Amino acid sequence: MNILLIEDTKSHSDFITSILVKSNHNVKLLIDGNQAFNYLLKPDVYPDIVIADNFLPEMTGLEIIDFFVKNNYNYAFIILTSGQSIDLAVKGMKVGALEYISKSIDLKEQLQLTIEKAYKTNQEIILRKKLEKNLKESEGRLKRQYQNLPFPTYSWKKTEDDFVLVDYNLAAIEISQGGIKKFTGAKLNEMFANYPVILKKTLECYNTHKNQITENNYIFQTSGIKRYLKSSYVYVPDDLVMVHTEDITERMKAEKALRKSEKKLKNLNTTKDKFFSIIAHDLKSPFTTMLGFSELLIKNFTKYDTQKQKEYLGILNQDIKRTYKLLENLLLWSQAQKGTIDFKPENTKLNFLLLDTLELLRQSAVSKSIKIINNVPEDIRVKADQNMLFTIFRNLISNAIKFTPEGGTVEIGCRHVETYGRTSLRTNTFLEIYVKDSGVGIAKEKISHLFDISENISTKGTGGETGTGLGLTLCKEFVEKHGGKIWLESEKGKGSEFIFTLETAH
Repeated sequence: MNILLIEDTKSHSDFITSILVKSNHNVKLLIDGNQAFNYLLKPDVYPDIVIADNFLPEMTGLEIIDFFVKNNYNYAFIILTSGQSIDLAVKGMKVGALEYISKSIDLKEQLQLTIEKAYKTNQEIILRKKLEKNLKESEGRLKRQYQNLPFPTYSWKKTEDDFVLVDYNLAAIEISQGGIKKFTGAKLNEMFANYPVILKKTLECYNTHKNQITENNYIFQTSGIKRYLKSSYVYVPDDLVMVHTEDITERMKAEKALRKSEKKLKNLNTTKDKFFSIIAHDLKSPFTTMLGFSELLIKNFTKYDTQKQKEYLGILNQDIKRTYKLLENLLLWSQAQKGTIDFKPENTKLNFLLLDTLELLRQSAVSKSIKIINNVPEDIRVKADQNMLFTIFRNLISNAIKFTPEGGTVEIGCRHVETYGRTSLRTNTFLEIYVKDSGVGIAKEKISHLFDISENISTKGTGGETGTGLGLTLCKEFVEKHGGKIWLESEKGKGSEFIFTLETAH
């Protein structure tokens, strides 16, 4: 790609340039805000990606992004931030940056992925604008053409009991390949017996002397292809109704493509908003706590007794574990969104993988005196990606522990079911795996939103445990990646049972 880098700190610009060049990108470096602004105004300049620092001489990066986005330049902007500057990243996204890159230790790993994501998003935005422009131009052309009557136009004269075809224009002859001539004198009810809307609108126009329009109300089949038609009915003195027929098939296709593009962009924006919400709040909060307690320990270490030191270190340890789990989920989730996560299903012993998960979560269960019941037989095998299945188990069992009060139980088991949603000669090819708890349960009206990232809101567990609402979204994506389904059966105050299906291994 052709990349414009706007960065006035030489150490940063040298480092970023070296990474980009090694990835076979063409890089142009500018170190002044005004210089970059004037460069981007040139009509012959159009970089694929613009990476802009904010703190520049003469003009800030945010000012540059804001101007070109508001003036409809289709540049793909990425804002550069310092390691802790989440607020700057959020401001950059608000004025129109597609992504942000933090000047942190993982810059090298994140740079290429961020560039690819920003480029893909920008191409989709350009496509949507092009579709909108094409649609508007198409409508403008259709209106101009309509004034000149280039469409098939038919004149129907009212008789005692029907309308009779008395005239038509050249376009009508062309569309029928000359066949319209044999229909002179034909009756409307005979020609359009299968299209009652045409009969109705013609009669309404004649009786009221008011124009009538039908659009997308009827479809003609020509050579096996469906054609959408729009017809305008105009009353003419001497008992005539003129019908102007327009083929709007291409317009309908364009509108459908536009709606599909808008839906995809909405989903992308929802995903992006959720991502930055997690980063801005759920990552920032534990780091604030960790920094506070670590500073207290450093300043007062010798003043605190051993018990106090252990108490503060325990708090730090819990925050570090939670933050590490969140980072793991964020990484997996972002890989799933990009489609870059490896998927390698193999013959897997279900109980063996479950035991590893239970060992990882054992301390969480012990701390709340929760009994874990493993009812998965040792000989059950499934066809699954082990890393994804481990993530599914970890999130579902962790959630069960989180929402189960002290002294409760969490049960994991499985059962064979008939083939799920597939045509197969084999039975029992799918396995229902369940994670059931004796916890607080979930209200029925909330169940449908649990797996939706745009609506899912994290709630605290029975012991005050916190989360991000990202785990169940990951579970859904990974289960569906295996061709299975996941759902929840629960009632408020009566516990929950998460169930998902996987194909058995043979």
